[in-house]
Amino acid sequence: MQVLLYLTYPLWRVYKNITFEFLIHQSIFKLSAMEVPRPFLIVFLISIANPFCSCLSLQPSLNSFTPYWNSSVKDHITGVANDPFTVNWMKRIRREIHENPELAYEEFATSAVIRRELEELGVGYRWPVARTGVVATIGSGSPPFVALRADMDALPIQVGRDVEEGREGGRQGQGQAHLWVEVNGGAPLWPRLLPFGPDSPPLSSPSSLLVMSKRKERERKREGKGREGRLLTGERCEWRPVMTPAKCQPVSLGGRERQMKCSLVSFMLAICRKWWNGSIRAKVDGKMHACGHDAHVAMLLGAAKILQEIRDELQGTVVLIFQPAEERGVGAKDMIQEGVLENIEAIFGIHTVHGYPTGTVAARSGEFLAGCGGFRAKISGKGGHAASPQHSIDPILAVSTSVISLQNIVSREIDPLDSQVVSVAMIHGGTTFNVIPDAATITGTFRAFSKKSFYALRERIEEVVKAQAAVHRCSAEIDFAGMEQPTIPPTINDERIYEHVRQVSIEIVGEENTKRSPSFMGSEDFAFYLDKVPGSFLLVGMRNERAGSIYPPHSPYFSIDEEVLPIGAAIHAAFAYSYLSNSTKNSSFHSS
Repeated sequence: MQVLLYLTYPLWRVYKNITFEFLIHQSIFKLSAMEVPRPFLIVFLISIANPFCSCLSLQPSLNSFTPYWNSSVKDHITGVANDPFTVNWMKRIRREIHENPELAYEEFATSAVIRRELEELGVGYRWPVARTGVVATIGSGSPPFVALRADMDALPIQVGRDVEEGREGGRQGQGQAHLWVEVNGGAPLWPRLLPFGPDSPPLSSPSSLLVMSKRKERERKREGKGREGRLLTGERCEWRPVMTPAKCQPVSLGGRERQMKCSLVSFMLAICRKWWNGSIRAKVDGKMHACGHDAHVAMLLGAAKILQEIRDELQGTVVLIFQPAEERGVGAKDMIQEGVLENIEAIFGIHTVHGYPTGTVAARSGEFLAGCGGFRAKISGKGGHAASPQHSIDPILAVSTSVISLQNIVSREIDPLDSQVVSVAMIHGGTTFNVIPDAATITGTFRAFSKKSFYALRERIEEVVKAQAAVHRCSAEIDFAGMEQPTIPPTINDERIYEHVRQVSIEIVGEENTKRSPSFMGSEDFAFYLDKVPGSFLLVGMRNERAGSIYPPHSPYFSIDEEVLPIGAAIHAAFAYSYLSNSTKNSSFHSS
């Protein structure tokens, strides 16, 4: 009897009410001392639970939040995400989108891919939303509603000439990769494939030091005039395997005047598929998926596949938001205006980053990403001949002092512990060397982590520019709203949703791979969603030097380690499932 009482007692400890705990504590020990029959005691404890909870308005502690997991469902989520069929399916989708990059509000082919895959999965969707966006739903169709978001636009960036995902420009329709072979007794061995980028070509790579020294030694041991000496043991020489894009299979190996047939086709085929995706290349000049949005779409479609398989287990509805125009900072705002957040209780988003290794995730509660704003100031004076400045009102001088004064805002007016940035990135004025222009413009950006600091900084920028213009007898017009990149608020993760995401991440990648991220000065229009509903934004690491995934976003050499796809899909699906389960569980508790 005493054992039963001590087992039931901890259930009441989650309620933070001293009076209630004291009453239960006294009741338990007095009833046990009276040797009350066990069935009567159980009925008594159950009967007093609901009235006490209702009258005291007791609630579970939010600080002890733990996602509700059905272990079989969790195993199914991770199993489907890591299934080779699912992984290859996500890779195929990612590569198809990568080859056909589309800029903001031009994502018609991308949304067609999304709709095609959703239809094959049997998932209903709404399209078009905000011109090219797609919104899908999975689950019961009834509350609670939780949203998952992926952006899908590319950037106006030309792919790096010499490398994209290990590709080097070869003949049309083909590509080449750097294959380094070691030599033993004059016979080449085949240890590994090394993808070199333009910032680390063979002649500047650490391994090339050995290559160059061995080559010089070989030249000293020439076998006759005009002939190279035999390959030396330990030497590493470079061969260029010619690849067919269709099969990504080596045809031959060539090196200057030598030509060696590849007798290790099966071995080479396995290596090349691991190290080099020869056929993955943007087919459109001047456009590139250089921020991982192709991977974001593939991961969310992977989550759709998982959630569709467990739809009968979902205790609510999952809304999948495929959003256009994130790079212009307007896509999320337009999606909200189209009503995508109606009835949504929480929202979750993912972004791949090169700063953390593949298999690692990171986030933080509270202020995560900075708010971003742009400004364009036109300072007008009076033009004239540069030889007679006294007859003009020089806007160039006013612009120059404005730039300097803007830098003083952060260095002399802002608390060093309140991180803020003001940067002038463009100055335009004049058309020739000997004419003072009528006007000049400056354009720049400003960043801050809190809304209060952000809007205070914006107000101060306007004051400084107008004051400096007035000092030099000029007038100033400053525009914050007319920028191509509009004002984006800070990305602030909800504390409770962040804790939920952290617990889910621990379940998927382990506690040692779930990091607390510092704040970043970058910005994301996901912040518009967080302005409306609680949610959390998560960074998923994809740094893998062996796969060449080392370049930062917006680099022409940016590439994705595709091993990140099942991780993102599993976290998306696990968050949605566990959030709905917890929400329903808590609603049922409060209703009772």
